[in-house]
Amino acid sequence: METAYDLQIRALEIDGLLKLRGGQYESAEQLFAQQYELLLKMQKDTGIRIPKGGPLHNIGVAELFQGKTPRSIKHLLLAYIEDLISSSVRFDADGAPASEALRGLCGVAWDDLVPLEDCVFSAKEKETPLTPEPIYDSVPELGKKIQRNYEDYLGTTWKLEIEGQRLIGTKEFEKAKEVYLSWYDALLRYQTSRNVRVHKGHPLYNAGFATVNLDIKKALDYFLLAYVEDVLSERREGQARSTAAFKTLTKGYGISQKTIEDLEHWVRLREQTKTKQFNPEDELGSFKTREPFRAVNLEPGDTLTITDTVIGTGSLQVIPSAKRSIDQLPSTYSTRVFIGGSYSNENTLHEIEKYLKECGLTGVVAIDYESPVEGDKKLLNIHDLDVLLIHTCRYAIFELSFPGAQYGEIEWAIRFLNKSTFGVKSERSPRVPAHIDDLFREEEREVFTYSRNEELRKHIQSIFTAS
Repeated sequence: METAYDLQIRALEIDGLLKLRGGQYESAEQLFAQQYELLLKMQKDTGIRIPKGGPLHNIGVAELFQGKTPRSIKHLLLAYIEDLISSSVRFDADGAPASEALRGLCGVAWDDLVPLEDCVFSAKEKETPLTPEPIYDSVPELGKKIQRNYEDYLGTTWKLEIEGQRLIGTKEFEKAKEVYLSWYDALLRYQTSRNVRVHKGHPLYNAGFATVNLDIKKALDYFLLAYVEDVLSERREGQARSTAAFKTLTKGYGISQKTIEDLEHWVRLREQTKTKQFNPEDELGSFKTREPFRAVNLEPGDTLTITDTVIGTGSLQVIPSAKRSIDQLPSTYSTRVFIGGSYSNENTLHEIEKYLKECGLTGVVAIDYESPVEGDKKLLNIHDLDVLLIHTCRYAIFELSFPGAQYGEIEWAIRFLNKSTFGVKSERSPRVPAHIDDLFREEEREVFTYSRNEELRKHIQSIFTAS
């Protein structure tokens, strides 16, 4: 049964993200703060620990883009602690939004975060903390040190992200590229000042994104440098393969698996020799002198179609994502699968969409769609829109790692619309509420628990190959 909590939490999350993407940072901050307080109340009332990293991360980002840097970094660190509390083992939170924001936007080094990770796992040996604040308060100097480093060396780089995105939005790509390269230069200087390596993939990737509209060949260099940075920032081998740079290189430029593996191997080999790997140009340059790596055979103005024998074939689209209309659903009813879940788990929802496509099916990710409008008025609220989307699909699958309004939609899918419905969740997330388990048992199914995306992929293949 859908609760008042579910509806409020989902509505606050969606409204907050819309404000954040629209540049209304103060309003977004307030909405995410309300969402966090509501999750704390829900946690207290149910007696079940609930992951709360999403709103804490979003508060931090909203504050960062207002120039409230000390408060921003505190909330991002609280989000990181929250993600660590929810992790079953070390490294699980490395790819979570808080970790990526701290390292990608704020120049925080792993050397700064590892002591905090140690504190969290030490606390978890006694009992699982319900909230991140006591751990943060127990090591005040760690947070203050990170705040001081950012303010002393990188205190205005948040303005570069806003300016860079604005220029990309207005198609002033040359200026956008220069903005992101100036950010990259600031990070290089910061490394030298502290004598510690920091992650620089974010400005390099965005420099590539801006450049792809100007010079496709040159953009490839920036994407390769960004991927070198991703590999250098790994703490567990293979983490870089979930990044945007990897997807752009392999799916966009069609770079061969062997070339990627050789590049990864070379970067890791140099790391073992204790080479200071502060500058990705050194790594990529040394790799190119060792391996036959030919340039892409393109001319200015060409579309990105790669024909090089080393790089392979492929194409790259650089179209910003936009909300889809319910009046223009893809494919046919018989092949559509509704995908429900939380905004906080957006990447996983789109991974599910990808796995369904491999099965010859079309995923309809609920959060990608918006209500039709009449004048300035939306004709459907979020719940009614999702129920209507379920109605237009043959199957439904729900990602349940984060609690939310999808609980009510599961009841609609199973009891009222008679859809073949499946549930999945990460093993790091809390147990699914008993009434949700009962709903799936009505379908003679269990909620599938996965530890890695490959397990989720195989499960989806087993479901829909059998269907």
